[in-house]
Amino acid sequence: MLWIPPPREEGYAVLELSPYPYMQLPARIGHQWSWQLAVGDSWSNPLWATWRGLIQVHSQYRVIKQQWLTTPLGTLQCWAVRAHTSSLAGRSSLDLWYHPAYGFVRLNYRTVQGKSVNFNLVASAIVPATEPFQPPTNQFYQFPALSSKN
Repeated sequence: MLWIPPPREEGYAVLELSPYPYMQLPARIGHQWSWQLAVGDSWSNPLWATWRGLIQVHSQYRVIKQQWLTTPLGTLQCWAVRAHTSSLAGRSSLDLWYHPAYGFVRLNYRTVQGKSVNFNLVASAIVPATEPFQPPTNQFYQFPALSSKN
């Protein structure tokens, strides 16, 4: 599973009501999954929707195809995923393209306002860590076991 929150600063806060970039692996055409998120009223805004308390944002995802995509990183074979949300604030959608080496290379949103917001990965770099990774020392945290099926 690969999941990241969308940009949500200032005018991008409306993306809190859109499907998050989310990929279940291994990918295969036709695979579907759903996800639910409780969104607090701190994200409400008269420009797109207002509410009190929490609302549930229901997201549905489906891998629709593999597709060659021309990007600044070259021509990449990506998985195309279509996602839709519904909530009391309205409906929104996300078309995303996922590449195994680069992750999410294109995100095309349609917000609850009906506006289009698009992101494209234009560069990739490996940044060396300045300090070695230290796993959490909390005695209650356990790393999940790796499955030989994945």
